[in-house]
Amino acid sequence: MSTSRDLVGVALSGLAARKMRTVLLLLGPMIGVAAIIAAVGLTDSAKGDLKAKVDELGTNLVEVSASSSFGQQSPTLPVDDIDRALTVTTVESVASVRQLSNVLVTPYTEAREEFATVPIPVLAADASLPDVLEVDLVAGRWLDSFDEAAGARVAVIGQSLAREFSYLPGENRTIELDGFSYAVVGVLERIQLEPGFDNAVFIPFQTTADDFFDGMFATALEEGEIIVSVDFPIPEKSAYAKFLQPASRFALTGAFVAKYADGVRVAITGASENGVFRWTEAEQALSSNFSADAIRGLSVGASGMIGDIHGTPEYRAHLVGVMTRRAVEAAA
Repeated sequence: MSTSRDLVGVALSGLAARKMRTVLLLLGPMIGVAAIIAAVGLTDSAKGDLKAKVDELGTNLVEVSASSSFGQQSPTLPVDDIDRALTVTTVESVASVRQLSNVLVTPYTEAREEFATVPIPVLAADASLPDVLEVDLVAGRWLDSFDEAAGARVAVIGQSLAREFSYLPGENRTIELDGFSYAVVGVLERIQLEPGFDNAVFIPFQTTADDFFDGMFATALEEGEIIVSVDFPIPEKSAYAKFLQPASRFALTGAFVAKYADGVRVAITGASENGVFRWTEAEQALSSNFSADAIRGLSVGASGMIGDIHGTPEYRAHLVGVMTRRAVEAAA
């Protein structure tokens, strides 16, 4: 007993003699416990707030998007998707949204280099999107039917993007989309279940078609112009080489090479997210020397290439070179 009593006495004397160390020893566990309690409390609070937002929106919001199937490289919804959806008796309202690719967004022309590596989503949207999402605007207005009919270059931006671009509510301001000036007419309030919209740019569908769509299933005709004839010059040499997708037998990547008197054309299919494209670098090399060796050191970047279960973007980019060389060898 005396030994235990002596030990306790020595311990208490030590604690009393070193008050600061004693306080720090007690303070450490207290701070740790308090931090854990605070973290748990914040997590529960965030969960409760999200549940409240979900309950407020309800469970009647359905998002539909196109998905790929065997042999389909760039899936899209039917052109009459809105009309089809509205035939469902339980559907109250529908909005259409389409995301554009490879559109550079900058607050002004001089900032192109600064924002060249910053991906900002650009979405074509119709007039009913805010009503469907039940979201308000922080400032200004949403896109309307006049904007759509006139193909007006107007845009609504997300709340975070407005802060990043230092946009002031009510300010007469334009932003640059691939060099086209768009007037900012509104700022969309933050959407809890679609955080990507908070940093996006929304423009009318018609303006999208006018400014940014000139590729697959499109022409460069001006208003009032019509096609009166189509000429297909006969090449001196040509060949098509494709790498078959094993399941569907469609081309995972294909290359068509045609040699004319005035140069060479190289078309690549199945590889890019934007459809068929011309490989101009290979065209220039083959125009000087029409042989597979002329393009052996050339390659295309993986950016913008299709990636799925059949092949990564890097794999398809590699196939572009392989198939083009095979097509040249077959044509020669």
